[in-house]
Amino acid sequence: MKKGKLSWNITHMCNRNCRHCQVNSVEHSDKNDHLKWLPMSDAFKVAEKLSSNNIEYVGIAGGEPTLVPYLEALVEYASKQCGIELELVTNGILLTEESVFALAQNLKKVATSLDVDDMSPTAVFGRGLFQVETVKRTINLFKKYGISVEVKTLIPGSVNTNRLEQIVETVAEFGASEIQLRQWFKSEGLEIEFPRGLATTDEQFNGTADSIMQKYPDIKISKFSVEDMIKNYKVISFDAEFYTYGKDKRPIYHGNLLTDNLNLSQFLERI
Repeated sequence: MKKGKLSWNITHMCNRNCRHCQVNSVEHSDKNDHLKWLPMSDAFKVAEKLSSNNIEYVGIAGGEPTLVPYLEALVEYASKQCGIELELVTNGILLTEESVFALAQNLKKVATSLDVDDMSPTAVFGRGLFQVETVKRTINLFKKYGISVEVKTLIPGSVNTNRLEQIVETVAEFGASEIQLRQWFKSEGLEIEFPRGLATTDEQFNGTADSIMQKYPDIKISKFSVEDMIKNYKVISFDAEFYTYGKDKRPIYHGNLLTDNLNLSQFLERI
């Protein structure tokens, strides 16, 4: 019986440049740096490998997965031929009525994000007010097909509580199925500068998240801490490399699904 779950970042390319994002830096692979995404045939092979490793649930992410030209075909193949339940993690910008119709037939869930700074016309960490309407549109597009949309929200150290409350109320009004409050941290070893004010202590994060959850008991809200990140970070990169996180907050490379005989079950928490 399939029991494992992980994320698959099918591309490191993105159509936004969010200043708090470190996905591209974590998933390094100098020998394949020219790749934007795998050839479709290799992506299908990765899906087959995940299935043979008893992977039940996969989050398709990036980068921005809707940039990948064969996304709809991959989602259909992974779902129908490999028996994998799929979640799509997207910023929603490139979604169309047609693409959502095709994707929704094979998705279990969709996740998108709206951060505190997205509620400000002068965004420092996020994408600005444009993302608010994009999230609303994404929720409405998938709602037509009964697909729930979770909204992830970053809590920075310099959080504006009023804006955070505004996000919760706004996305709940839009019809989000769940709001996930996330703690930011910097992966150790990254040679990249991030804006000040992003990092939070565990005490800061838990205090803010708990207060929000207590204030809105009728809204489904969860929290995702640094500890959760380290525990749950199990990722296939855009070039089929498999990573987990160590307790020192550094990514650990375990091999390539296309070239190495990996047994993923030893890394995956059972559900």
